[in-house]
Amino acid sequence: MMPHHVLEGDSIDFHYGSHSVLAGAYIKCETGKVTGLLGRNGAGKSTLFNILFGTASPGGGSVRWNSKYITNAFQKRGLVSYMPQFASIPTHLTFKGLLTLFDCDGNQVERVLCHEVVKKHFNTRFSKLSTGERKLLEALLFLHSRSHFVLLDEPFSFLSPLQVEQLLPVIRSQAQVKGILLTDHRYQQVIDSSDTVLLLKNGSVNPIQGVDDLKYAGYAR
Repeated sequence: MMPHHVLEGDSIDFHYGSHSVLAGAYIKCETGKVTGLLGRNGAGKSTLFNILFGTASPGGGSVRWNSKYITNAFQKRGLVSYMPQFASIPTHLTFKGLLTLFDCDGNQVERVLCHEVVKKHFNTRFSKLSTGERKLLEALLFLHSRSHFVLLDEPFSFLSPLQVEQLLPVIRSQAQVKGILLTDHRYQQVIDSSDTVLLLKNGSVNPIQGVDDLKYAGYAR
């Protein structure tokens, strides 16, 4: 049985000047599960991800790993990988060259090399790929990195329907050994890929059972 790990942000407050973005927000990500986070633009989703990763400091509250208080999670090797909303891959590198950079272990390398899109573009520089191809390969690298938790900020943006279909089973598969927290405006894909779905609204995080709850909250029509 795989060890169970929990990453939590508890009572998180965050302000931009006088504007309150997060107000006592609580979120939990645990290995073996996919947690989906929804919210409108400016709701604070990326801010919350950065606080969990340690690249932003909350005005109040704490981040815990297995009930232990932590700061700067990004400095702890093998703990958290974070794929930001905008491309973060050096485009002069190939997928082959990035495997070492992303610290994939042997088993994970074997898994990622099985994907058809990886076989096709293994030796291609990222600068030669389409935006969707780069985004899909980037997501595959983060999902197969050596970490207990993976934070994915808008992993489905710029992907074609076929590429979304290629990514969804990888997310489910990697959730068997990792905790995955993802956010995207394609709410149906978030619902389809997640064990738990949360909505960030007015600074707080609340569970969502389905599309009807999103409609009631004014997020979906």
